[in-house]
Amino acid sequence: VESINISINGLGANALGIVLSPNHKKAYVVDGAGNGIIVVDLVTRAVQDAVLLEGAGVFDIDVTPDGAKAYVTSASLDGVIAIDLKRSPPIPQTFIPVGNLPIGIKITDNGRLACVANFSEQTASIIKLADQAVVKTVFVGQTPQYIAVKPNNKIAYVTTPSNNVIYQVNLNKRRPVFPPISLTTN
Repeated sequence: VESINISINGLGANALGIVLSPNHKKAYVVDGAGNGIIVVDLVTRAVQDAVLLEGAGVFDIDVTPDGAKAYVTSASLDGVIAIDLKRSPPIPQTFIPVGNLPIGIKITDNGRLACVANFSEQTASIIKLADQAVVKTVFVGQTPQYIAVKPNNKIAYVTTPSNNVIYQVNLNKRRPVFPPISLTTN
């Protein structure tokens, strides 16, 4: 197993979320301790850029299918920060308020929506990316954390470790699907 040193400008102490660019040539790493994003060139295996998001309390990241923007959850600011990846270094552009203490984020494969798990609010926020705004917030149970989206862009799955279930969110109808999926075995 080989490692890559991802320390730059005070970032790199607490790597949390990671996502690859659509062409798999870059990795975008969330640094929770330094409050920023580190861009790693996977071809040269070196840090390429860093984006400092002072005081943002960042947790997770996802990238649009075209690779033009990254969206980062900010637990300290209760929102999502959109970052322009076409520039070097990448530049924060828009702040989108969501629920309390957002942790996980996932963008649909078609790039139209993002779903955000709001840890302290028992909700998930659905963001319409073209408008850079929340279109609906839905109940998903205690302490939601991370999200996966079906490739058909219709259903998001939200982990809720406090009650050991996965909640489903119908992204088209913008409502939860009941009952949740239990992770308890018999």
